[in-house]
Formats: sequence, structure tokens, C-alpha cells
Amino acid sequence: SLSSITTHTHPLYFHLTVTSGAELSVVQYPQDINVSLNSTVLILCEFDYLDKPIHYSEVYWRKDPTHNQLALQPSTSTSDVQKSQIQIKTKQSKNFSTLQLDNVQLNDSGMYFCDVWLISPTPVRKKRGSGSRLTVHGKEVL
Repeated sequence: SLSSITTHTHPLYFHLTVTSGAELSVVQYPQDINVSLNSTVLILCEFDYLDKPIHYSEVYWRKDPTHNQLALQPSTSTSDVQKSQIQIKTKQSKNFSTLQLDNVQLNDSGMYFCDVWLISPTPVRKKRGSGSRLTVHGKEVL
């Protein structure tokens, strides 16, 4: 029965060093973004931990994430204007993070997710945003 499954599997969660508790809320928007080539895109991720203060957190942005995919990193060079530029800003005091993509290209299309790691108060919790789908349209052929 369902109750016996719950009883057997539930204790396993206590052995994990990272839990994804319902206390951590992560809201990501907009959900669907349709822009033309070379546009600027801004995605917002807001997170909250009930009424308790968040002392320390980390936010990682990922595109089309797989299990071991590295997080997106801010662009370090602006010399090549043909390439898209990534800016990431996180304000822990206000519990939000923004991902800004400048000069987007066709291959920037995809799903973008924010992963929030709540380090303190402990135990560590993590939760992923619901995702934002970016679609970049090429120039229209007249």
C-alpha cells in the first residue's frame, strides 16, 4: 500500500546532507521569453525561507541542465560584440538573483534554471526554479 511505501522510504531522507524542504520557496520568471536576435534578456529568481532570515545562500544559473553540468559564468570579455554576454547579479539581502543575457544569439535558445542553495540556517537545502524557456528568433525574411 501507499502508506507502507511512505513509511519505508521516508527515513532515507534523514541520511542526506542536502534536503529539498518545502520551507524554501523559489519563484522564477518570466516563464516564456520570445525575443529577436541581439536582444537583451533578463530572468529573475526570487527565493524565500518562510519567515526565518536567510544568512547565507548561493544561486547557480544553468542552461538545459544535466546531472553534472557546470553553472553559467559571467562573461569576462566584451571585445567580441558578436557573442552573447552573461551577467549574473545576486542580492542576498533581498533574496533574489538576476541572469542577464546581452546580444543573444540563436544558440542561446533553451531552458534556463536557477538553483538556490540555502547554506544557513542549516541544514543545507536546495531547490530549483521552475525554469524559463528562451526562444531567439532570427531576422525575418521579407
